Amino acid sequence: MERRLQQRAKLGSVSVLEVAGEGALSDLLNLLQAYLPSKDTERSNEAPSDQVIWVHLGVNSGASKFAIERRAINEATFRCPDEMGWKPQRSPIVAADGLSHVRETDFPVPELVDSLVKKGFNVALSDDAAR
Repeated sequence: MERRLQQRAKLGSVSVLEVAGEGALSDLLNLLQAYLPSKDTERSNEAPSDQVIWVHLGVNSGASKFAIERRAINEATFRCPDEMGWKPQRSPIVAADGLSHVRETDFPVPELVDSLVKKGFNVALSDDAAR
């Protein structure tokens, strides 16, 4: 996998968002609209150079490893307020998608996790993004 990624991957851009959940929403929605395919476009028609990889570093104070997620759930539930005092409970992130909407990646996440573990990184595969 690593060789395959090195041959095909090219970093096109990087966006760093506000840490506080509510403060990041408008930037996140703009990025979603700019990079995710609409219902009218087929993702399978994209060339590899047109594919987008999202990396989200969440917060889990009880974690002993970094969790590499395969899917994201359209729900914000915080156990404690973020830096701006926001403490959502079962709030949709993208209102139009509904609370239970799930986005899954077709990126080979298990291969990525295996590769990182072999290099000594303390990571694990996760199918349940904390909400």
